[in-house]
Amino acid sequence: MSSSDESTTTVKELGTPVRAKLPVMTSLEKEILLGIVAIPKFKCIVENKSTNSIWTAQKDEAWAKISLEFCSQLNVTKRSGPKLKKSWENLKSRAKKQVSKTKRSRGKTGGGKNKYEISPVSAKVVSIVPAQLASISNPYDDDAVTSEEEAGRKSIQESSKTLEREVISSILAGNRSDIGQVQRNSARAA
Repeated sequence: MSSSDESTTTVKELGTPVRAKLPVMTSLEKEILLGIVAIPKFKCIVENKSTNSIWTAQKDEAWAKISLEFCSQLNVTKRSGPKLKKSWENLKSRAKKQVSKTKRSRGKTGGGKNKYEISPVSAKVVSIVPAQLASISNPYDDDAVTSEEEAGRKSIQESSKTLEREVISSILAGNRSDIGQVQRNSARAA
């Protein structure tokens, strides 16, 4: 009898169940899961907050369908509906933590660069469930962005886009001497 047979026998003799651990989800698997959950027919069921027996049965059925769709993809580890559900919950939890950490860090910067960035996977989670991650606006908060500040930012963004378009059109037209004129005119307008 080999040593692996002995360890298996020992585990069986103790009566503890033997369960194989699945490998950690790869970034490709996460992207596939996010793509499937983002499909409206799954998203509206999976993200429903109702917990009665009808919705619970629909959610279990939806996760089973998500599992079939997920497992039909190439280069993925076969995972059950409950495992994918747990992975989705973990991705949402991590995204919420990153968004929260980013918001707290933004208040500490004093106008400097924010040292926390949201990962691409978390950004995709935020795009799938934005209502769960949106902050409540408070006009009386010191850090709140007022409508005047927002309007000023939009105006600056629009004028910079207009300048960009004018410079690009001048370059495409071959009028390189016009570029300096466009920049001087935009500086006077600002």
